[in-house]
Amino acid sequence: MFKKEAIFMVAALLHPWTPSHADETHDATDTDNEPARLGTLVIKDTTGEANNQLLLPKDQAPSPSDLAEWLRNAPGVQATRMGGQGLDLIIRGQSQERIRVLNDGMSIHGGCPNRMDPPTLYMPGNASDRITLLPGLQTFEWGSASSAGTLLVEQDNWALPEGMSSDVRLQGSSNGQHSQLSADSSWQDGQHYLRLTADRSQQGNYKDGQSRTVRAAFKKRNVGLSAGLERGAHRLEIKLNQTRDRDTLYAGAGMDSPQADLDQWQWKYQWQPEQGRIDRLELTDGEAEVVHVMDNYSLRPRTAPMAMRVESHATTHTSRAKLGLDAWAGQWLLGMDRTASRWLAPRMTGMMDNRLNLLQSNLWPDVHQSEQGLYLQGIWPQGPRQLKLGLRVDTFHSSARSAGQALGKPTLPTPAQLYTRYYGAFTPSWRERHVSGFGRLEQDLNARWSVFINAGRSWRMPDATERYMAANASMPMMRWVGNPNLTAEQHQSLDLGLVFAQPALHFNATFWLDQVKDYILRDRAHGQAGILQTDGASIYRNVDARLYGLNLSGHLEVNTRWSVRFQADYTHGQNETDQRPLARIPPLSGLLGLDYRQAGGRLGLDLRWASAQTRVDDNPMYGAGLDAGPGDGWVVADLFAEKPLAHGWTLSARIDNLFDKTYAYHVNRANSDPFNPLPVRVNEPGRTFWLSLRWDNRH
Repeated sequence: MFKKEAIFMVAALLHPWTPSHADETHDATDTDNEPARLGTLVIKDTTGEANNQLLLPKDQAPSPSDLAEWLRNAPGVQATRMGGQGLDLIIRGQSQERIRVLNDGMSIHGGCPNRMDPPTLYMPGNASDRITLLPGLQTFEWGSASSAGTLLVEQDNWALPEGMSSDVRLQGSSNGQHSQLSADSSWQDGQHYLRLTADRSQQGNYKDGQSRTVRAAFKKRNVGLSAGLERGAHRLEIKLNQTRDRDTLYAGAGMDSPQADLDQWQWKYQWQPEQGRIDRLELTDGEAEVVHVMDNYSLRPRTAPMAMRVESHATTHTSRAKLGLDAWAGQWLLGMDRTASRWLAPRMTGMMDNRLNLLQSNLWPDVHQSEQGLYLQGIWPQGPRQLKLGLRVDTFHSSARSAGQALGKPTLPTPAQLYTRYYGAFTPSWRERHVSGFGRLEQDLNARWSVFINAGRSWRMPDATERYMAANASMPMMRWVGNPNLTAEQHQSLDLGLVFAQPALHFNATFWLDQVKDYILRDRAHGQAGILQTDGASIYRNVDARLYGLNLSGHLEVNTRWSVRFQADYTHGQNETDQRPLARIPPLSGLLGLDYRQAGGRLGLDLRWASAQTRVDDNPMYGAGLDAGPGDGWVVADLFAEKPLAHGWTLSARIDNLFDKTYAYHVNRANSDPFNPLPVRVNEPGRTFWLSLRWDNRH
């Protein structure tokens, strides 16, 4: 049955692919590779040349509700799964707050302490025009340095075509019965624009390669409204975004999420004079508020003796000011920014569902954190050579304002008492100032080859969970306690890169090294230095660590119809203090893709692969125990096809996991919920058929 379905789907899409379209092939290929084309997400890895871009067209793959699932196919990017959405990105062996994720320059923090809702959950790919990946330390423009990198998700509203235009997509899948309807409509007259994006999707539980059901259902709705006004050199924009998630199930946790809401607003002013040394002046201000609810009874049969519910709130306010200058033979950027966040996460318990009246833990005890920065960076292009330097000063502040608040019973320890029990002291408020800097040199060796070196020193402050998490439990192994006495991570990084570029072949190779002093390690309490208990609770402490890796990627145009894509990523992470591997490090993995294109359509095959991972930290009795054991190697094939129809319509189809293989990505989530403290590795979907119909009148 599978063979007949696959043959019928591909044949329907490829018909009538005939040699008679050969004279149109060149134009079609050029259109598909135009970076400015709206409706195409540009994944730009700037470790190479500025024009070295990998395009992930919306036509080529299904547009999932979860952006991280899509980005997992980009070079150097992986993600770990807990359910059908909410995948958490991994870049250079690092994740969570070590990756800065910005939505049009604005910070969003998820509301779940166990990261059911990382920031990308609230950023639908269909509403974005450009995604830029900046691995490592390359700029201070977007805040204090993120050790793994920065991901920018942006709209390019001023590039919208004049008049009314729309991009509408309807798609569905067989495995999990995923269905999605998205629309992106706009109007522009050269001085004004108005843009409305909307997306509605839902999915049931899917089956893995052995037909076992994986809890992955969800319902999702996104709405975005943007408006802009231009008068001469002045532009003003206002943006509103809203996300509503309901009834989200998670196979890798002891709770589900009946509700996850985002409300975001933003305004931006930009002045770009035509003459003078000032290149641009940009002011931005906005706020994102997330409300996340999780419990163990409303979406699954309750098996625990106590019902539990957490309604958490995460509010983040972002302000930026940038001034671009052309002076002293260079291009300068002077800026200042401030990000302020507040986290609340009370955990309520009770004997009966929906009658929870006992405050059992204050997971985030009214945590306030802020970052204020001032930076200056410049670029000096000199023929085949380009030099970039940056300097930044940051002031960080953090506090837990309700750490001493009593809980529902006198016998329950407050957050402050938990901190004192495990670390011996509790400092309720911290203020620190640090200076970071970097330098980058790019050199063209000839018309095809170029090299670059990037070196820097930066700091990362402990986030709200690392510093102030306070999850109590009667069993110590189920406790999860942040460390208010953590020292900021100090990263000394080095990137060495080689780029080959010619019309038919692009190739990048980057070696990177990150030497970390005071790396913030999630560990178990074994009486280590600075840890007073030996009961195996989840704690945090500082260690020295070293991470390094190699990223390879390339694209070969065999002829006007055939092309090959390839990428491979290797990461090594070592806890040098304890002489053991860092947990949650991806194995050697990559992708090999073959594409066939002509005017009548497109056909392609992707081989995704990963080797086995044996360097793990999986024993909580003497280590951190964050890995779910060694990971197996695997190879998975995906087949896709696309056929343009008349009047802007396009029909696309895809078969993911063509041979119905049972597999899981090695990196799992750390599963410190009150009911299952052991990490869980969630299987990926088995064979899945996708069908998509799209109407786009913007080209």
